[in-house]
This record gives sequence, C-alpha cells and structure tokens, in this order.
Amino acid sequence: MKSTYELRKNAPNHFWSRANNARFAAFYLFESCDKDLTELQSEIGYNGTVSIGLYESYLREASLALELALKSSIATLDKNIPQTHDLLSLWKLAEAEELNEWDKKRLKNFRTILVWAGRYATPAKEEYYLKDKWERVPVSNQNKSIQITKSLSLDWTDFDRLYSMATAKFFESKSF
Repeated sequence: MKSTYELRKNAPNHFWSRANNARFAAFYLFESCDKDLTELQSEIGYNGTVSIGLYESYLREASLALELALKSSIATLDKNIPQTHDLLSLWKLAEAEELNEWDKKRLKNFRTILVWAGRYATPAKEEYYLKDKWERVPVSNQNKSIQITKSLSLDWTDFDRLYSMATAKFFESKSF
C-alpha cells in the first residue's frame, strides 16, 4: 500500500486544485492593478507603487499556476513529476500542443520568475542573469553590432491561453 506521501506526489487533482487557486489569485491581482487602493495602502503603511506590487504578485501567481497546471497534466498521463521549474521541459512531458516562438519566450519568462526574478534581485550567478536575459527576449533583428528586441506581453490573456493549453491533458482524462 502506498504512503500518503507517495499518493500525493503524483496526484493530478492535488496539482490541479493548487493550479486553479493560483490562477484565481493571479486573476484577482491582475484585475486589481488599476484599482484605487489608497485606503489599503495607508492602512498598512505601504509606500511602494500599488500597481507595480500587484503586477509583480500577479506574475508570481501566474507562473506558479502554469507550473502546477502542467504537473497536473503530467500526473494524469501517469508519468513521474520532475522537481523542476523548467516550464518548457514540463510542457513537453505534459504532451501539450506545440508552442510558437513567442509562447516559448513567455514560458521562459515565467520560469525565470519562478526560479529567481519573483523573489530575488538577481540569480545566484551573473552568467545566469545574462543567459536568462537573452533567452526571454524576442529578437527581431540580430547582427554583430545591434540587436533589436520586441516587447513581450505576459498579461492575463496570454497567461490564461497558456494555462488552458497546459491543462488540456488533465481535462481530457476527466469525464464530467
């Protein structure tokens, strides 16, 4: 008989439930970015920029929701869940639909948020920072002297589309 630990380690519903909670929190935070929260800000003595604080929190919750959603799909496929934040490798294991280059960059951004940017000013080593920087940015024109980058959206619409793709295998296995 499997231990509680063993049962929970690969339980699709456990991962999905937490992904769903993180998705809800991400939505609430994203929607709150434009609200006047001066009263709450004063109540706790917050002297930062509310919209920036909420958006950073949205990105952390959205990143976590994607990781957990992918792990719910992987568990549904009866595969072992790797202990990683590498969303691209989790995406492949979850057998999710093919991504375009922009969405691969989005997943790399969400991974960076999970690993360090959502918590620390820099990663453990400068080389990781430089590698992450160019992996996460879409480049439209690249030559030896100049690189022109494009802006990459991580807003609710882009996140939620990726989330839906990430949970596809989980929902395919369910009979509602």
